[in-house]
Amino acid sequence: MASCVDNDYDLSKDIDMTINVGGNLTLPPSSTEPYTMDQILSLDANSSIKPVGLEYGLEEGDYVLVQDGTASPSTFKIDRVRLSDLAAASSDIELGFIGVGDDMRVSADVEDLTNELDLRDDNVDRQLVSLQQADVDIRLNIELSFTALDNYHGSIFIEPGFEIAFPDGWTIQNNLNDGSSIKDNHILVLNNERVVNAGQQLLLSVTVTHINLENVGPGEGLYAPGHFNLQPSIVSNGRVSINNGSLALGESTRVRLTARPAMSAAVITGFTGCVNPDITVDPTSFTINDVPDFLMEEGNNLDIENPRINLVVRNTSPVDVNINGKLEGFYSGRTPVEVWVGNEHGTDAVMVRGNSTTVICLSRLGKGADVAAGEVNVKVPGLGDLITTIPDRIEMSSITAVVPQDRTYTFELGPKYDFAVNYKAVIPLAFGPDLKFTYTTSDNGWDSDLDKYNFKEVVATITVENTAPLNMVPKVRGIDPAGNVLTDITATVDGSVAAGNLGNASKSLLTVTLKSTADNIGNLDGIEFDFDATSSPDFIGVPLNIRQALRFTEIKLQLRGGVDIDLN
Repeated sequence: MASCVDNDYDLSKDIDMTINVGGNLTLPPSSTEPYTMDQILSLDANSSIKPVGLEYGLEEGDYVLVQDGTASPSTFKIDRVRLSDLAAASSDIELGFIGVGDDMRVSADVEDLTNELDLRDDNVDRQLVSLQQADVDIRLNIELSFTALDNYHGSIFIEPGFEIAFPDGWTIQNNLNDGSSIKDNHILVLNNERVVNAGQQLLLSVTVTHINLENVGPGEGLYAPGHFNLQPSIVSNGRVSINNGSLALGESTRVRLTARPAMSAAVITGFTGCVNPDITVDPTSFTINDVPDFLMEEGNNLDIENPRINLVVRNTSPVDVNINGKLEGFYSGRTPVEVWVGNEHGTDAVMVRGNSTTVICLSRLGKGADVAAGEVNVKVPGLGDLITTIPDRIEMSSITAVVPQDRTYTFELGPKYDFAVNYKAVIPLAFGPDLKFTYTTSDNGWDSDLDKYNFKEVVATITVENTAPLNMVPKVRGIDPAGNVLTDITATVDGSVAAGNLGNASKSLLTVTLKSTADNIGNLDGIEFDFDATSSPDFIGVPLNIRQALRFTEIKLQLRGGVDIDLN
């Protein structure tokens, strides 16, 4: 028996190569590479978010939003006070002498020869509030002269030990190299005999350098804003003598000793007291750069556990400064959010120390400052409200800088003082219990030959390994090879992803069911997840870290309901 075959005949021609497999078809399992936090955040090199936790007391690789801002420096000064109204009254005393009949000198006591001074100014800088001590530069000359009231034609002699006393609490210095000395800071003592000739004057000169104003009388000192008054007395005591040879025994004569003070200038150069300088701090803002969109979406509540904004304040003046102001977050298409800072607004006081650079850490929990290095914690509970979603920029404005009036300072008048505020946001991406945000990702490329299948339903079981400190509840959508959502597919998911950590990844099972409302879903290439992220009670305050990751493992696809397979 013989047969013949046409070897050139195409067996596929006119033959249906589609077969039907009843029941379900399970494809081989697969896994993905870890999807790291670095990939999830996908940060630009210029992003404000960086894995620099070590620099801020966190772990290596922890993500921190760091952004600087610099305000224009402010300068302030209080001019020296040049007292404008100066007066000094002359005074004299009559001295009597009686001849003793030999060549000895005869003397008379000078008792409480008093000169009144008057120092006034009604235009004192009102930044000066009160004066307890004053550093001054008062140039004061005193001329001693005499007038013979009888027929005395000689000179008089100011004997050693003659004293001119300024008020207790004053400090004076002698301007002449005449052997005089200063006793108890305020008494000029003439240690050498001084001769005063008829028609001439003995010039004495001192500079007053300091005045204690604590015990002045009512209406004296800086007694009202802008008004200064001081009416001290200078009191001279000692002995004055004349030559006895000009007098016969028992003959008497008189002279009038005159003290004539004069002030050429009186300047307050510094003080200890209360001061209220006019310190202007301009508003400043800093922009937050290149943050992932899902961290900036409206409806988020990032609930950052302890956001921090460091104020680095350089204050070259000797006074402490209390700051109050407004922090404001600005967002695209949203109403700004404001948080007020300072003791006037119910938070801790923001106090800047004098003669220092003070680092003040504004934070939600009142911690984060390097206290050992002198930094100061200030608790601002509402600070997290600025960061419910990451703003485009943060501004500090409406700033008042006021010197406390419940303490005194020693302050030099005249120099300019600098007051400069720099800002640094330090926001670890570590979350509190009320975290809520949505992150979208996808798993595709399930089967390059899936388009050969004609099926109505697919069930995917996926094990998700998670080392991020977030619980995640997924929603799913089917997508085609171009990443487009398949609108003719309904998708449901059973299960959620538990939070984990770097030392112990959680494993969670998800079951995803996709059903077609069309003829088939052979165009399915994968699924797109929306993960609604929330905090895990076990990982409150654990920052996001560059090494954390999601990984989809043991992905099993089951095609259900009878499957047509194209064998071509």
